[in-house]
Amino acid sequence: MATDLLRQLRLGPWLDRLEQGLDTVLAPWDHPVSGGELQRLSVARAVLADRPVLLLDEPTRHLDAATADAVLQAVLERAADRSLLCIIHRPEELAAFPEVHHLDADPLSASDRPPDRWPRGPGPESAASWLGSPGLRGARR
Repeated sequence: MATDLLRQLRLGPWLDRLEQGLDTVLAPWDHPVSGGELQRLSVARAVLADRPVLLLDEPTRHLDAATADAVLQAVLERAADRSLLCIIHRPEELAAFPEVHHLDADPLSASDRPPDRWPRGPGPESAASWLGSPGLRGARR
């Protein structure tokens, strides 16, 4: 269930502040989402998607150690039945993975897409809709 995952990702206090739970419309002027919350919401969205392969790029970046551990454990638990490609830069997190591959950095492979064109997160839509979970009451697609 989405709410259980959000609590695993330490988003319980954020979720509890939403007047209508996951049916609350998220908009920057009404329900601001911090950078760390947005990152964990993005992880939840990816984990909840019904896809055979889960690709996460630094899902624990900018999180304190305890929250990062909770996020990593939730991801590993929820992705146990599918392929997981997780790009991380924290060496202490490597022990959690059954298989690790090291890649060399290549500065020429960096994206040349300007930052102003990167996705900015949820716009004015319900949290359930943004999470993309069809089984949630009131979710819009």
